[in-house]
Amino acid sequence: MLIVGSGLSYHKLRLFGPGMKVPSDAFDRWLDTTLRQPPAERTAALLDWESAPHARTCHAQEDHLVPQFAALGAAEAESATRTYHDTDLFGGVTASSWRFG
Repeated sequence: MLIVGSGLSYHKLRLFGPGMKVPSDAFDRWLDTTLRQPPAERTAALLDWESAPHARTCHAQEDHLVPQFAALGAAEAESATRTYHDTDLFGGVTASSWRFG
């Protein structure tokens, strides 16, 4: 079975560019570290994702982050592998995507 949860670690279209380098990098690093934790710790951290560094700066609305949670829920015991990572997307944004299983 394949479940696709489309999205990135950053999604604030109005703020793409160099000014988002620090916030997007901080949130992306938090998300990468969190997704690599054992399932119980990972789930606990993700439930409180709004407390992550620059969470609401990078995701004013969670619509592009929640699909990742749905995919992860279907593969809860599986490990996370980062499949995409860019540190200069649209002139300064760090963004990543992950695969589970």
